[in-house]
Amino acid sequence: MYPDLGFFIKQTLGVDIPALSIVKMFGLWMAIAFVLGGYVLSLELQRKERDGVITGIPKTVRVGEPASMLELAFNFLYGFLFGAKLGYIIFSFAAFSVDPAVGLLSLKGNIFTGLLMGGFFAWLKYYEKKREQLDVPKDKTYMVLPSMRTGDLVIAAAISGLIGAKLFAVMEYWDKVLVDPIGTLLSGSGLAFFGGLILAAITVALFGRYLRIPVGHLADAAGLAVITGYGVGRIGCQLSGDGDWGIVSAAMPSWWFLPKWLWSFDYPHNVVNDGVPMPDCVGEYCTHLAQGVYPTPFYETVLCAAIFAFLWSLRKRTKIPGILFCIFLFCNGIERFLIETIRVNDHYNIVGLSLSQAQIIAIGLMLTGVGLGVVLWRSAKSDLASA
Repeated sequence: MYPDLGFFIKQTLGVDIPALSIVKMFGLWMAIAFVLGGYVLSLELQRKERDGVITGIPKTVRVGEPASMLELAFNFLYGFLFGAKLGYIIFSFAAFSVDPAVGLLSLKGNIFTGLLMGGFFAWLKYYEKKREQLDVPKDKTYMVLPSMRTGDLVIAAAISGLIGAKLFAVMEYWDKVLVDPIGTLLSGSGLAFFGGLILAAITVALFGRYLRIPVGHLADAAGLAVITGYGVGRIGCQLSGDGDWGIVSAAMPSWWFLPKWLWSFDYPHNVVNDGVPMPDCVGEYCTHLAQGVYPTPFYETVLCAAIFAFLWSLRKRTKIPGILFCIFLFCNGIERFLIETIRVNDHYNIVGLSLSQAQIIAIGLMLTGVGLGVVLWRSAKSDLASA
């Protein structure tokens, strides 16, 4: 396993770059997941724009005015926060590298570098506005296409998704919160995908409505983006060994022809330091699982790739806005429900059935996908009949 980028470089190339240890493998792949998800979202929105099913909205802005005090204040604030945190990383690197996630989310920072960077950001805004200033400011109207707001949608989804994932993880592991509330809340680990999906979906839907993007078309594009991001994010889980693995694997069957680690894996050098000490290993990440488990993150990446290919093949065939998203909900629900049967997780007794939190939500997603799909199909059929 490769807990961080520095560990990966050292293990594969034999080069030790301690500074890269702050780049955690899980966080790196999370970032890649959001970028690729955003790319897929942009592609789909652009296709729908070309097909004429979604359009832009006119926006009028005032150009040629000098920078306002509010703009300068906001830019100073952005620069101050960035500079203060950057200064803390540079001048207190040893303390920061112990737990970068906690360091970034804490109130620790360097005031001097914060003020310096804040002033620089404010000056940049002042200079930009001064260069574009006109003797007589004027109004300019242009069309804002939905694909042009992809970055805003991804950022909104990322922030709300991380909050939702953390909140649902806290609900599932409340015992850990009681023992260490601050550490658990600020930790970069322990993220529940479905919690992130639910809150991000609500946020993106509301934001899309504000941008006047038809919710059905936005949902269809978002479904493709989410399954992309989820599958890519699971690569980070597998490579880092973040504890999101399966139960102890059964005896390997005689018919198994794939590499052994795909059936049973002990996650050496896992980032959560779970398991037993590894012989002749010195350093922070020197444990592996005593018994091999199913590498469920890898399985999910493969399943997500299959779901993505299926949805991609349907995206031009589905004529009812929102139907593709319903299919995504149903497929994702099935995938997660099945993978939970061989995955380590807390279970609850629901009407005599032992189900994990993820399985309960997965059932909800499947039912929502089917129910909403029927409603959309009937509505479209009724519209055709009355036309």
